[in-house]
Amino acid sequence: GWENNTDPTVVTLSDGTTISFAQEGGNNAPKYFDATKGVRMYALNSMTIKGSKAIATIKITCDYLSTTYYVGNDLLYTLVDGNTWKVVNDFTSNSKGVQLRPQTIEITYAQ
Repeated sequence: GWENNTDPTVVTLSDGTTISFAQEGGNNAPKYFDATKGVRMYALNSMTIKGSKAIATIKITCDYLSTTYYVGNDLLYTLVDGNTWKVVNDFTSNSKGVQLRPQTIEITYAQ
């Protein structure tokens, strides 16, 4: 439901889980683009998923174009603190690198 070329706002799923994006220390804020049907996360951007209950796994399907897989930088990492998972597209500078372009996010909750 986002407009093309806009900063993505917080998404609240039907169970109360939220997904939010932040610029962090990067030159560019995350952006949503209609053409790629997803959010572009640049160097040092983050995505935080706060589960309404305990999360077992998260599967992110990313954009692919021609010969480029947009799966983020080699320094990408995830911090897990209880029901909160924060993915950071870490890089050695605040620009360039490989974008992380999540298109779908599948959350499996713990039993």
